[in-house]
Amino acid sequence: MKWLVLPPHRDVTLVPEVPEGWHLLDLARDFVRRVFSAESVEAEALVRESSPPSPQAMRELLLLRVAQGLRDRGPIPELRALGAVLTAISGPPHGVHLRLDDVELESGTTERSGDVQRVAGLPASYSDDVAGVLARFEEAECVRVWLERDLQLPAAVTLAQACPAHVALEVAGPFGWAHRKVLARMPAFRRAAFPEHVPPLSWRVVPLDGAPGADDVLWVPDGLGLEVIAPYPWGDEQDWAYLEAPPAGDAEPEARRSAGWLGACFLKDVRAFTGGARWAGHVSLGSLLAADVLVESGCQTVVVGFCLIENGRVMDIDRRFIPVEQLVQGYQALKAAGVRVVAEWWVGAPGVDEESLDVTLAALEGARFFDQLAGVRPFHASVERIARVRDLGRWWGHPGDPPADRDLSRSRPIEKPGTIPGARLPSVLASLASRLLSRAPLIPGRVAAAFMLAPTASVPSKDTAHAAAAPPAPAPATSTAHGAATPSAPAPATSTAHGAATPSAPAPATNTAHGAATPSAPAPATNTAHEAAALIRLDADCAVVRLPASLDGAPKPTWYAANLRTGVVLAMDARLAPVLSRLTVPTTVSVALGAVPDAQRAKLVETLVTKSILERTHG
Repeated sequence: MKWLVLPPHRDVTLVPEVPEGWHLLDLARDFVRRVFSAESVEAEALVRESSPPSPQAMRELLLLRVAQGLRDRGPIPELRALGAVLTAISGPPHGVHLRLDDVELESGTTERSGDVQRVAGLPASYSDDVAGVLARFEEAECVRVWLERDLQLPAAVTLAQACPAHVALEVAGPFGWAHRKVLARMPAFRRAAFPEHVPPLSWRVVPLDGAPGADDVLWVPDGLGLEVIAPYPWGDEQDWAYLEAPPAGDAEPEARRSAGWLGACFLKDVRAFTGGARWAGHVSLGSLLAADVLVESGCQTVVVGFCLIENGRVMDIDRRFIPVEQLVQGYQALKAAGVRVVAEWWVGAPGVDEESLDVTLAALEGARFFDQLAGVRPFHASVERIARVRDLGRWWGHPGDPPADRDLSRSRPIEKPGTIPGARLPSVLASLASRLLSRAPLIPGRVAAAFMLAPTASVPSKDTAHAAAAPPAPAPATSTAHGAATPSAPAPATSTAHGAATPSAPAPATNTAHGAATPSAPAPATNTAHEAAALIRLDADCAVVRLPASLDGAPKPTWYAANLRTGVVLAMDARLAPVLSRLTVPTTVSVALGAVPDAQRAKLVETLVTKSILERTHG
């Protein structure tokens, strides 16, 4: 038997199509499904409740209890809850700290092989899951470890080291092939083969609690470099399409996919690649100019990246300038056809300074070429993309060498005057993410389901409403090459959540063992027009929970409200908190807060809405 093994951690909202002759061991998805089960989350919470109170235990317990409160509120709050659970269960003494779309090593980086080899010997939250599959390797003909991203390296090292010597070991996947020379020198992979011409896996977006089906949407990863184009009437190629073309004499998309790159594709090419299936995923910004092709090809959602909006033009991640007017026209055609456009703002591009960010932020208040801004992410010139550039002079410029000690570097530095210094970039990303959050929700992380399912949100002209208002001792936002810059989980925790959702029939929080009453707040049978306008409920990404100790570890039962989208954490009054904890359906202010004096009620509601604890709704 030949096993195709997908180690933790990866985008678990995707499921691969298994190549013929192989059997799948998706450890990443199986691990996440196990730890996110209601039984597992409750067990993890009880362990922390029964332990002596400490700041770390209470921070983790807060995340777990809030995650329980967000279950069944809709797909986006559930993704935030998943991120919170992964953060809570992977803290010290584990060597790999997990986020929804990223990992952080106990010390060091996944870009340094020595650090990866070292942390692979430390405990990990997925250690039991890895150990549980090793018995299957004994009778295997071959074990192929698939490395899509560097996030999987620590677990992959553990698997490779445990693979029996008599079983053939292979390493494949985009990251595995791109970094095969360095990986082959690591002790864990010295005996491994790195087979050539292994096509990338095809991925489908599948709910975490579901099984793959024929109707699942095909996902196009950003690493395939898809650029959808329409033939010009005069037959010329677009002058800004200068990334590597298909091999001469070989126009078949299967040949391009085998090489790990799609590049410029006409309608027939896209259809051949997707097999006529509905699809979604990453495309170049210029693909919006081929709106008719996107629609005809069966596209459902596209994700595009941009670096700058200035003087009526948008600069994409390959330093190509496209008039805003043309992008808006393409976007409107897509919107009319029911195709969603999600944008990512790449910050830190060569030569793009902080003043340009303010210009871009102001431009976002004008004509829009997307439905949803997913978030901000640090710019990086990936080694895979650099290899595809035909004209580095027209691109960002000639890249330099990575730091000598980063032998698994994902990107190459490009020095240009005006570039935001690397040491300053994290704080710039954090500030920008906070400003964007004050306008509209951002998505929980860079996973396929979040891109596809996040609701369309307009960007108001002023910074109002859902600002992440003064959380106590806020933790800095975390910004990595693997995700949009996300506000950390509440001050006491580091959840990687940053977007909103419209929950469908929210369920009451499941923290009744800690003082929150079971029944939901009663919804009034009839309301006047004035009362209907004043309906309130818990914010979709917020829960109110009771902990057995305060977040600093003091043994005093304390109520907290925490929002996993904004990072706000508030200690709550013990009389008010139980009322708010069960306010999961729209309720009039007078009914929900009847015990609060009339003179104080309006001010209290305004404060709780501003701090993203409550949200106003019309039903």
